[in-house]
Amino acid sequence: MRKGLAFVVLLFALALAAPWRVFGDSPTSVVNAVIGRDTLGITRFTVRFSAAVAPLGQGTAPLTMACAVPGAGRWVDPQTFVWEFARPLPAGLSCSATLNDGLKDAGGGGVVGTRRFPIDSGGPVPLALLPASGETEIEEDQVFLAALNGPVDRPSIAAGAYCAVEGIGERIAVDVLPPRVAEQVLPATQSNWATESFLENAGLPHPLPLAAKARQTALANVVALKCRRPLPPGHDVALVWGRSIRSPGGRVAGVDHRYDFKVRKEFSARLTCARANANAGCDPIEPISVQFTAPVRRADAMRLRLDIGSGRQLAPKPAEGTNPTVEAVSFRTPFPPAITAHLLMPPNLRDESGRPLANARRFPLDVEIADAPPLVKFAAPFGILESREGGVLPVTVRSVEPRLMGNIAAVSGAKARINSHDDAAIASSVGRQSPHQFG
Repeated sequence: MRKGLAFVVLLFALALAAPWRVFGDSPTSVVNAVIGRDTLGITRFTVRFSAAVAPLGQGTAPLTMACAVPGAGRWVDPQTFVWEFARPLPAGLSCSATLNDGLKDAGGGGVVGTRRFPIDSGGPVPLALLPASGETEIEEDQVFLAALNGPVDRPSIAAGAYCAVEGIGERIAVDVLPPRVAEQVLPATQSNWATESFLENAGLPHPLPLAAKARQTALANVVALKCRRPLPPGHDVALVWGRSIRSPGGRVAGVDHRYDFKVRKEFSARLTCARANANAGCDPIEPISVQFTAPVRRADAMRLRLDIGSGRQLAPKPAEGTNPTVEAVSFRTPFPPAITAHLLMPPNLRDESGRPLANARRFPLDVEIADAPPLVKFAAPFGILESREGGVLPVTVRSVEPRLMGNIAAVSGAKARINSHDDAAIASSVGRQSPHQFG
């Protein structure tokens, strides 16, 4: 009886040590092999086994990586091993991960199944674009910079990439520009947020090297291209990086990559002013403004004139700030009521990109100025303080006459001093007025 019990205990101990062998479980194998990517390309390779192979945080690498880009691996749990490449794999590179001969699981059993896993970085694709995908103000003759993940066969870009424009049922071919264009577009000493973001997403040094040779090397995989025809203003457009674009070694992109943009609106000018209603003329006591859809040189904008008759032409008031370009100007009030003024544009007005004014034929533009308003109100904190009533009466001027416009140089009034150094008395006096002043 004791011998039989000892045999049962021994059998139970063996079962705990190697349950897959005793109870017929399937041998350990790789159940998942994943190629990891980020915005710059392939950066890691993860392999997961069906059972524990190494204690947590311990154990040697279960595989050998054959790749031109070095790296190192680590166990993240007893079943999962991750290989991290030192840098993203460039386009056109083939690597392979192979399980080591004689690899065993934690229970001493062999690892069976697939042992070699190919890793192919594929053909050249953009890591970053300038302007970035989603930009809504690209130019009609926009130059695109594409920072690629490796060398590219430039003729294959011209054959495989194209522009797709809203409302145009055909593909527009692209022109691949000389390499020097990328160096001209990306400034060596000046940059902005868009440029910094482009260089960072592409994995390029920023700022770029000043030395010509180092700069050329850094931009070796940056391609400049543009749509062969001017893009229509205000339309949606897509730049498509075709699946047939290949590396010098013949590796193709494999799938189409689409990047969407919107072309900026045409350059035009629009007059705005305050009106009593949609059919009324401009209020003579409110500013009249002219807004542009694109920046114009400050000096050119200041050449606008508002002709109010009798040989008088008003110039815009100086625009705020010190920027060399502006997007709007305004004319000072008041204006003579009940007249038709004329907005005059300087000849050959262009925006900062050199585009002429699309609606230039509308100028000189007639500007109807309405009668003076019958009621003028002052700001709420301003009013008449009655000494014994304890409130502020708002000031309102009714039946405003044309001869009054702009002639009020000052408003007479009086001031009172609270002759007390007692903070409580001062607070009490202010408190009595606040409910009436601010409601």
